[in-house]
Amino acid sequence: MMMHNPDSFVDIPKSVALSVAGHMHRGQIRFPVIGAVKQVLPSKFGKRFLYGHIKEEGKDLVVSGGLGMSGLPLRLLNSPEIVLITLK
Repeated sequence: MMMHNPDSFVDIPKSVALSVAGHMHRGQIRFPVIGAVKQVLPSKFGKRFLYGHIKEEGKDLVVSGGLGMSGLPLRLLNSPEIVLITLK
């Protein structure tokens, strides 16, 4: 299942093997050790679905940091990325 906002992941049925999302920009502003310090796009789940591979209740979600930005025209210590997923 492809979605823009990972907040929708909680509503995806368990029959869906993999969900992919973006929207969060990996926090957009990050510092070493601390991680995301500015979550430009708020989520009702806080940092729960901010970035990476999340496994919950037998479901998999991959949230990409993406290439763009929102609001502030910058990405501070947060490299853009393109995720390649190989299905076997």
